[in-house]
Amino acid sequence: MRGRNEAGEYQGLQRCGDKDCEGGHPEQVRSVVLHILEDNLLCSVATVAPEGRAHVNTAYFCYSDDLELFFLSHPTAVHSQNVSRNASMAMTVFSSSQQWVGPDRGIQLFGTCSEAEGPHAVEAEELYRERFSPYASWKASRQSRTSPGSIVSIASWFATEDT
Repeated sequence: MRGRNEAGEYQGLQRCGDKDCEGGHPEQVRSVVLHILEDNLLCSVATVAPEGRAHVNTAYFCYSDDLELFFLSHPTAVHSQNVSRNASMAMTVFSSSQQWVGPDRGIQLFGTCSEAEGPHAVEAEELYRERFSPYASWKASRQSRTSPGSIVSIASWFATEDT
């Protein structure tokens, strides 16, 4: 999710349920959001299926300093196909080990998603490789198993804020 508008101001960070940032300054909220992103590896991604029904999946994600969230997915996966037809999506990031009576920490993102291309795709792959060290060998093993001329296609998707 993009965190800044053209003027360099943070957007989409208006509210936070954590006592550390409730009604806080955008930089304080940003700090809490980055902490939540750093502490969690999985997100849930909700997309809209062709018949208008919700479709949810779990994905490993990485993120940029500008609060762009990326996840890798095969282009033929249901959620990838859904996003290709309808860019609307929601994403949650939270720890599933939280206790019901404890402090709640998580973020809910609403916006649009599109396939990362060009520099965004390069950045996504670099961030993913940094966050998940086995990624490089996993990708290499997939490419070595394909026949010559076959293309292993793993798309990078990124979420953007509705404007």
